Amino acid sequence: MSPLLILLALLVAAPTLFNVDRPLQARELASVGAASSPQALVEAKLLEPLLQKEAKRSTFSRAVRPPSARRIRILEGTRQTDAKGNAFLSFSIDETRSFSGNAGKEISEDAWHKDAIQGCLYPDSGEVIVKMGEAYYPASVLWGSQAKTAPAEACRNS
Repeated sequence: MSPLLILLALLVAAPTLFNVDRPLQARELASVGAASSPQALVEAKLLEPLLQKEAKRSTFSRAVRPPSARRIRILEGTRQTDAKGNAFLSFSIDETRSFSGNAGKEISEDAWHKDAIQGCLYPDSGEVIVKMGEAYYPASVLWGSQAKTAPAEACRNS
C-alpha cells in the first residue's frame, strides 16, 4: 500500500480516532418559564449562532480552539432603562477551555474565564448587544457580520 494512501486515510479518520472536543454549552436555564427567560434569549440569539460558526471551523485550523463550555450570568435582577426608555438587562458570559475529559464532571470555579463576553439584552425586542472595548455592537458581529455600532444610548442607564 502506498504511503500516500496511508497518510490520506489517517487524515480522514483523525477526527474519529482522536477525542475531538466540540464546544459544549453550560446552560443555566430557570426551571420555570425557561422559554422566555433572559438566559434562554441570550442562548438563542447569541450562543447558538456562535456555536454554529465555531462548528464550521476545520479540525486542523491553527486558530484558537473554541471554549469547551460557556455559562450565562444575568448581572441585575431588575431591568434597567436606557435614555430612550427601553428596558434592558446586562449579562456576562464565562468560558472555560478545559481539554481533559471533564464529561459529566463539575468544572471548578478557577477554570472559568470570567466576563469573556459582556453585553445587554433587550427582553421586549429580543435584541442582544455585545461590548467590545468601550463600544457596543449587535451580537452578529461575533460571527462575522459587518455591523455598525449600536446606538449611543444602548446598554447605558438613563
